[in-house]
Amino acid sequence: MTLNLEDDILNRVWTQRWLTGLAVLAAVLLTASGCTPGDRAASWTGMAIVGERLYAADLQQARAMEPASGATIWTFPADPEEVDRGLFYATPAVTEGGLVLVASEVTTGGFLGQRESIVWGLDAETGAAQWSFDGARGMYVEGGALGNGVFVIGNGDGNVYALDAESGTLQWTFETGHRVWATPLVVGDVVYVGAMDRNLYALEVHTGRVVWEFSAGGAFGGTPILMDGTLYIGGFDNTFYAIDSETGSEQWRFEGQDWFWGGPAAHNDTVFAVDVEGRVYALDAANGEVRWRRSLVTDQNEPVPVRAGPVFDEESGQLFVSTETGTLYALDPADGSTNWRRTADGRGLSEPVVSESLVYQTLILGTHRIRALQIGDGADAWAFPPAGLEE
Repeated sequence: MTLNLEDDILNRVWTQRWLTGLAVLAAVLLTASGCTPGDRAASWTGMAIVGERLYAADLQQARAMEPASGATIWTFPADPEEVDRGLFYATPAVTEGGLVLVASEVTTGGFLGQRESIVWGLDAETGAAQWSFDGARGMYVEGGALGNGVFVIGNGDGNVYALDAESGTLQWTFETGHRVWATPLVVGDVVYVGAMDRNLYALEVHTGRVVWEFSAGGAFGGTPILMDGTLYIGGFDNTFYAIDSETGSEQWRFEGQDWFWGGPAAHNDTVFAVDVEGRVYALDAANGEVRWRRSLVTDQNEPVPVRAGPVFDEESGQLFVSTETGTLYALDPADGSTNWRRTADGRGLSEPVVSESLVYQTLILGTHRIRALQIGDGADAWAFPPAGLEE
């Protein structure tokens, strides 16, 4: 049987009304974000906190902000109306040398025009561009990962690109059998990355040579986690896998009820995963046995769709889940009960970020694009753009 993964994915997206597909986002975000006719978004925005800065991919700009107040420190470009760098949505990464690595997509010539995807190395203090890489032919859906002086990022053209993190020079390219939407994981000398060709790859970080590859029954759209020599990752085949990080051999699998899109989280000997219909699972890391499961539902008992993976915060001891309805949940990892939940106008499609006393959420198609909430009770800390200044 011939594998036509793209058709399989698109058919699944269209038949499930609540799962936001990339084609739908492309059309809706064009009108919602105020972008120019040559730009069309096809992904979701991400952010990262490093040191005393919050770095966000914020559609027409990359943005550095103060985490405590939400005040903007710099933007790239400074004025997108004067200098159009396309749309930014891939989660930023920050090098030890003080560069913020972001990616943008520029489309020229109308809706069916040519696409140019660019990775930028920006000065972390000023936002000034230091280098750029435009060698990819497809879309950067999610961010890249840093390790050993190399920035590794997947692209919609089916390739994984490794760039020198400080200069942007291409180090190697690895071709998969289909698009690469997931953020890689770099650990030591190995990079682990899942692809839409239904394979998880372990590659040498300095050469791109294949160490091993693991084949599943569905695509991989999330980032694996590594704990005690085992990789944990879920796939679009409704299955969650535990894989030996040295050999790529399967240790156990858990059969769920729907796709696992976002990456998992872990605490002690428990792995947490969420499927796209909002079922949260706590699995024994050693054997995959279910310790508890909890379905996120609306007040009308309807499933709450989830694209992003959960995030566990050690300090507060809570599990955070951002949902497609915009609601952010804080769960008790002991049994999955809800400590608090806060609704929002918009959709949360990326993992939340936790830093000190605040949890941060990116949103699309709503009043605010970033909001910060108090970890303890979910009370509002700040939101961007502020009330009355919505763009």
